[in-house]
Amino acid sequence: MKKLALLLSVAFMLCAFSFNALAAEGDVKAFVTISDSNGELALAMEEITVSDIDSDGVITINDALYCAHEQKFEGGAEKGYASSETQYGISINKLWGVDNGGSYGYYLNDASALSLADPIKSGDRISAFLYTDLNTWSDTYCYFDRSTVNVKVGAELELVLNSLGFDAEWNQIVVPVSNATVTVNGEKTEFKTDENGRVKLALNESGRFVISAESESCVLVPPVCIAEVAKTENEQESENSNVVGATGDGTELIWAVILALASFIGITATAASKRRTNEK
Repeated sequence: MKKLALLLSVAFMLCAFSFNALAAEGDVKAFVTISDSNGELALAMEEITVSDIDSDGVITINDALYCAHEQKFEGGAEKGYASSETQYGISINKLWGVDNGGSYGYYLNDASALSLADPIKSGDRISAFLYTDLNTWSDTYCYFDRSTVNVKVGAELELVLNSLGFDAEWNQIVVPVSNATVTVNGEKTEFKTDENGRVKLALNESGRFVISAESESCVLVPPVCIAEVAKTENEQESENSNVVGATGDGTELIWAVILALASFIGITATAASKRRTNEK
């Protein structure tokens, strides 16, 4: 079993190397969340490869939103996203295919951004949304205290839901969101936040889950926490036993994967070398 684990580790390392080799120099990997005109999550912490689309020498929030639409919206950025220079700087003209006269919001790492021209780096989280209340603009940006969690099946998970608001002098403040209903992959659960915005829940299946929340008393911009739920040790051992039983000790299968990845890396490196030569 230790040999199998070692070979799997090598395979994953080779895989990560090969994908990194494909990324263009200077690109960053950001996580983008977009809420549509119905107040529903169109993208939930999707990893997006962001390049300097306007060639201004800086990778910005605007670049991230453009690339997110180019990669995830049907019809690409041409159909889904637009921005332009105004007297206030760069402004969004269209988000997720909707042009509603400028009623959009966006945040960087759960904090107010100065503008779409704010620079970003790998690992940053960009959240953008369309206002659903076009009369009083009551849509409230909120977020969990953790954007990602790793737990075991059935293990208790604790989160805190906060919102961003302003005091009487327009200083930004953090306010807990109480009595909000937690959703998992868009489905309501019986879990609700307490007066401090705190909630405890458990997920009874393994996999990747999008945890969000909604409220009957206020309009929430959907918060996002991505939960990676792993099988229990007993379940994992049983699964590993089945795999080993089907392939001997698993060595032949893993070496086949490693050889295939090594071949792929060679092809990728050759292509990258040719590309650099051509650019020169």
